[in-house]
Order: sequence, then C-alpha cells, then structure tokens
Amino acid sequence: MKSDQNLHKHLIYVLLTILSFACTTLPATAAGQVVFLKRAGEKTVAQEQLELATRFYGLGLRSITVQSNSDVLSALDQLRKPETLAVVAEASVVQGVQSTQILSALHRPGSGNVPLLIVDIAHNISSSTLRRWSNGAVSACNSMPFDAANAAYLVGSDEVTRELAGIRLPAVLSAECAFALDSSRATTLLSAEGSRGLDPVFIRTETNPNQVFFLADMGPSPHPASPPKMGLHEVLSRAAPFMMFVRFAAGDNGWHSPGHYANLTVDDPWLTEPYGYLNYESLSAEMGKHNFHTTISFIAWNFDRSDPRLVSFIRGHSDRFSFAVHGNNHDHLEFGAYDRKPLAEQIANLQQALARMNKFQDLTGLRFDSVITFPQEVVPPLQTVRKLKEYGFAAAVNDGTVPLGSGQPSDPLFFLKPITSDFATFALVQRYLAEQSDPKSMIAIQVFLDGPLLFYCHQDFFTSGIGAFNPIADTVNQLQPDARWAGLGVVAQHLYLVKRRDDTHYDVLDFSPDFVLDNKLQRDVTFYVEKAEDGLTPIQGVTVNGQPSSFELSAGHLRMEVLVPGGSSRRVVIRYQNNLDLTTVDVSKKNLRFAILRHASDFRDITMSKYRVGRAISGFYYKHDLNQLEISLERPLPLLILFLISSVAFLWIRKRAGAKKSGASRGPHTN
Repeated sequence: MKSDQNLHKHLIYVLLTILSFACTTLPATAAGQVVFLKRAGEKTVAQEQLELATRFYGLGLRSITVQSNSDVLSALDQLRKPETLAVVAEASVVQGVQSTQILSALHRPGSGNVPLLIVDIAHNISSSTLRRWSNGAVSACNSMPFDAANAAYLVGSDEVTRELAGIRLPAVLSAECAFALDSSRATTLLSAEGSRGLDPVFIRTETNPNQVFFLADMGPSPHPASPPKMGLHEVLSRAAPFMMFVRFAAGDNGWHSPGHYANLTVDDPWLTEPYGYLNYESLSAEMGKHNFHTTISFIAWNFDRSDPRLVSFIRGHSDRFSFAVHGNNHDHLEFGAYDRKPLAEQIANLQQALARMNKFQDLTGLRFDSVITFPQEVVPPLQTVRKLKEYGFAAAVNDGTVPLGSGQPSDPLFFLKPITSDFATFALVQRYLAEQSDPKSMIAIQVFLDGPLLFYCHQDFFTSGIGAFNPIADTVNQLQPDARWAGLGVVAQHLYLVKRRDDTHYDVLDFSPDFVLDNKLQRDVTFYVEKAEDGLTPIQGVTVNGQPSSFELSAGHLRMEVLVPGGSSRRVVIRYQNNLDLTTVDVSKKNLRFAILRHASDFRDITMSKYRVGRAISGFYYKHDLNQLEISLERPLPLLILFLISSVAFLWIRKRAGAKKSGASRGPHTN
C-alpha cells in the first residue's frame, strides 16, 4: 500500500515537473500583429510589401476581407485586440466605412492610439473621403505622370523616417498620384522627384488623436532598369513606406538590435611600421579624435613577424585595435572552389590558420577574435562554412554572404538583412568597402535597418592621408550617436535581435554561437532564445557564464531560457563537437611558393606603393584581372616571379634615371 502511495507521489511529481517545464519553456505569448483590411481579389503590391515588412520585424499579419457591414463589425473586434499594433486598409475599403468606427476601435487609453495606414490611393478617390479621414489635411490625390529622367524618391524628415531622412531611393515603383495637402497639418514622408519638383506620395496626418498615414497606389515602373536589378536600395525602395510604418508602430515589440555596433577592418597588414600608407600610431591618433575602432584582418602566415616596439604600442591601445583572421597563407582563393582547393586542403588551412593565430597570440600577448574574413572576398563553399562552425568561429564577415556554389535566395528579405544563417546555420555578415561614392546613403540605410556598420579597406585607402576614414566615422557618429565602435569579436557577440513580449520579457533571435545578453533594465528579465540549427553539426554543450545550461533542440532550432538580473549581462556559448587538436598542427613555413607570394605582396604594399609609377603598375595588375589569370593557372609561381622581376626592374630604372638627373644638374667639372 505504501509503495503504491509512493508510486502515486512520484507520478504526480513527474507530471507537475512536466507541466512546469512546459509552462516555462514554451510559454503562451501573443505576438504583436498588423491587421490588413482588404477587398477580395488578387494580392496587390501593397500587400506583398506589407508582408515583407511584418516578416522583417517579426509581427503577425491578419488579413480581413471586407465586403459587407458584418465584415466591418468582425474587423472592429480584431482592431480592438491589445495585440493589434497597426492597421493597414485599402482605399476601396475606407471609402464605404465611417471613419469614426475605425478610429474609435484604435483608441488605446493611456498607451497611445494604434496608427492607421491607407494604401492604394488612386487619383479617382473622392475628395470627401480624403478630407474625412485626414480631418481636412488632404484634399485630393492628383494624377501624376512618371518622370523617367528623375526616377527617384526623396525621403522626408520625421520621427517615422528617422535615419533615412534626406536620402534618395530609386523609383522601382511608380506612384499613380500625388497628394494635395494642407502642409501645416500633414507631414510628407516620401516625395516623387521630377521635373515638377517634389510631389508627396506618402504622408502622415494627425486626426485628433489618431495618426493616419496615406500612401498613393504604387505600381511597377513603366521604365524599369535594364537589366532588372535586385539589391538593397531597390528592395528597400519598394518596401520603404511599409518598413517605416511598421517599425514606427511596432517599437520594441518588433525585432531590433540590442545595440548599435560599428567597425573598420584593414585587410592584410602585419605588425610593421609603417605598412604602406598605414601608420599605426598616426591611425590611433585619428581614432581617438573621431571615435572609431580598427580591426587588423591578419594573415596567419605572418604570425611570427611582428615588430616588438609596435606590439608594445598596440597592447597599450587595445581599446582601439583588435585582430581577426584573414585566411591562412592568403593564397589565391585558398578557400575557393573545390576543383582547385579540395575540401581536405581547405580544412588543413583552417586548422593551420587557427594554430598560427594561437602562436601569434602567445608571441605577442595580443588576443585575436574568432571571426574570419576571406581573401578575395569569396565566401567558401558550404562544406567549408560548416567547418567554420564546427571549429568554433563566431562569424565570417565579408563583402557578400552567399557561399561559393550556393544559389542566392530569391526572398527579398535576404537583401534587407546584413546577417544570414541560411547557410549551414552559421553567421555570415555583410561588410562594405570604405571607398564608396555615396557612403552616407548606405550608412543611413543600415542604421535604419538596425544592422552593424562594418567597413573594410586595404593600406592604399590611406594614400590621401591617414585621416581618410574620418568622414565616414563622423557620419556614423552623427547618424547613430550611440554607436559602439568595437572589434569584430564584440560585434559577433551581439549578432542577435530582440523584441518585447506581452509578459514584459524578451524573445531573442540569435545568429552567433557566442553571444552576450545585456539587460539594461533595473528588473530581472528572462530572454527566450532561439537559434537556427540544422543538426548536421552536433552540439557538445551550452554554457551561461561558464556554467552548463539546459537547452531544447527541435524543429531545426535550439531554444533556451536565460534569466539576466537587472543591469547585468550573461555570456552564452554554444560548443560543437570536433576533433580539432591545434597542438599537433605544423605552423612552419616550408612552402616556397607561399613565401614568395607573401614577400611579393609586401613589396607591392610597402615599397611600390610609395611611388606613383608603382601604384600605377599595381592598379594595372588588378584592373586587368592579372590576378585572376594567376588563379586560372595550376602553378602561378612563374607569373609571380615575373611580377617581382618587373617591379625590381622598375625600381632600378627609376634609380638610374634619378642618378642621371642628379649628375646633369651638377653640370661639367671646371678646374
């Protein structure tokens, strides 16, 4: 009898434990939603872009077809729900509905009213409808021809447009009409730029006390770019009104970055002063004046070449300098296609790069971040990317985020996100050349999209002076005053998004296996973490501040909860199983071809770069893809030697010419 009672107690205990686990691990929480009021029919451009914006910010989208009065009543019930953060309605719907019905349903006492966006407004909409919904601020939407000569949109200045204010976006879509406004009662958020001046096509009004937005009907441009281009500016231009509106409405309830991070990375240099036009001490002074941080993307082959005096200087300025891995030997496409660099060779290169960087760390006392940038900006094939994850790299940062041999995703969302884990569930992060014709536009877009601002260059970027990066740093600091300039390791530790839940805690969408959860509030917060995992790289374990932590792995995601006390942080590390033993890896430099390649590169960057003719030779070499010619050859050594001989010949000729000129200037001897 007693044993039965004990059995019952154990069963009850197990049941309560399971229920408790279910309640804490998978708590019910209603996601914020946007309600879309539409007529029956095919999906419109507005609906497509609204879906894109809600996915970007992690909100639900509830579409309601309104055909009758009963549909209106049903819609009003949805509008009143506390999880409704915004409402979008087609113009054809609001024409037949009393504005007071909708606006009163959006009233939220004490917490601010839910904003409304009216879309697909054409020139034939009645003036009375526009006046009624705008409280007289909008009187008409006048037909507007597309101006192919000035096909751009200018973003206005407002708390809705934020960092995008003042930039121009390509007119991928054409507005059907332009609004006639009482400018004192309406704010223009987007204007079509044409020969007639600026025509408002996206506006905001305040209708006591509701905020109502109006967007003209946007259709495909009658003069599309040829060939069609799909890039960040084009994708954003299509969705810009919806991205602005949804971000404004969602606030902290939409996905957003836990902080704002920026970095300058200089590829290739080793620790010698100067390295071409890069002078470390002078650059440090500029970093102090203009508040930025520089990562040296270090070629592992150079691990034992550091100048002790420069090492000492950098150790004293570790807040301004950091190090990341830039390949191993920096061989041409050493992490390229497998027909030239087999997977086994690439794995050996990764192992040797890590072993050499560990040796660099031991020799100099300068730590390096487990972040890699790849030579030639080529992201290696998928199997190599998977090895990066297995070997504990936190991220790869490159000018491109699609592995070699993989297809670029067609989802427009891919172009809006500078971070992707679509490939091997490993963090691939976009960086941008510092040499840009319009850096302010790119910076503004990235700040608006809440992505890290990562720039890169080589030593020749500083040809015009060591202050070459100052204007970009100043622009970042102006547009993002709270930007934290840091090394790529710190950036990688904050590659996640957060959004507030209904229970005042936070959801986390993580990309990196090593991340730091910061709780800036004065109360304890539970972070509900989710990270994509394909299951192909087994997880060895997860720690929080060095202590083992439980997690759940199912449906292609790792999920866990992390309680972070108010005003503190917790570091989460996911470790993967591997057979890596760096103590057995040979770090010696026995390969003559690699030695010649590295010394030739040094000669190009350190010596030839000092002379105009030398810079011209280097420019010709890369402009005409002679480096690609080398790559196409099985053994590029002959061309490398030819390049060296040509360079030496150039210096010899220059020296002879200088000697002759000097002799001529002295004139003949006289007795």
